[in-house]
Amino acid sequence: MKCPRCGYENPPNAYLCEKCRYPLNVPVAKYQAESKPEVPPEVMKGMSNLRLFSSYYVLAFLIFQASISVISFNRTLAEGVAVASGLLMLLSLRYLYDATGFLIRKDKALINRVGVYVSIISTFLVGAGGYEILPYVKPNETVNLVTSHGIMIASFLLVGGILLFLVGNILSVVLTQFELSREFGNQFRRAGQLFLISFVLGLLTFIFPLMELISFFVLLYASYLVTDASVKSSNGYNRKV
Repeated sequence: MKCPRCGYENPPNAYLCEKCRYPLNVPVAKYQAESKPEVPPEVMKGMSNLRLFSSYYVLAFLIFQASISVISFNRTLAEGVAVASGLLMLLSLRYLYDATGFLIRKDKALINRVGVYVSIISTFLVGAGGYEILPYVKPNETVNLVTSHGIMIASFLLVGGILLFLVGNILSVVLTQFELSREFGNQFRRAGQLFLISFVLGLLTFIFPLMELISFFVLLYASYLVTDASVKSSNGYNRKV
C-alpha cells in the first residue's frame, strides 16, 4: 500500500507507514444518518388543513360561549359575537373538507364530506333559529322553546339545527379521525372518541348546565390530540407502513 503522504510502498496490511509513520488503513466509521420518511406533499397539505380546522373549530365554540355570556348586558354585542362564531365554524369545516380530500381516498371520504355539508347547513339553521329567538330571551329567564308564542318555528329551526349539527359532526369530525387512524396512528382515533364524548356532554348541558364546561375541555383536549398527531404525521413519525 502506497503512503499518500510520502509515497513509500508499504505492505498491504500495514497500519502505519514504515517510513513516515502516517496512518494507513484507518477504519472509517460509517454513519448512516437516520432520514425521516419522505412525506408526500398531499399529506403535508392535508395535515396543515387539519391543524387549521382544529384551531378554528375550538375557537368557534369558545366565541359562541362568549356570546351567551354577554347576552345579559349587551344583546347587540352578543349577536355580533355569535355571527363571528358561525363564520369561524364555517371556516373550520372548509379546512376539514379540504383535509379529507388530501388524506382520505375519494371512495372512503364520501360520508365524511356529506357530514361536512350537513354541518354547514345546520350551522345556518342554528344561526337563523337563534337570531329569531334572541329578542325573546331575557336575563335570568328560561324560554320555553316549544310553547312560547311567536317563536315556535324559530325553536324548531334551532333545535333541529342543533340535532343536525350533531349528526353532521359525527359523520365529519368523528369519522374523519377514525379513518385517519387507519393510516396515521391511533392518536387520531382517541381524538375522535373524545370529540364524540364532547358532543354527548354538550347535549347533556340542557339538563346539567355544568356539562357545558366539561364538554368544552374535552373538546379542547381532542383538538390538541389532532394537532399533535398531525404534526407527527407531517414529520413521518406516525404513518403506518
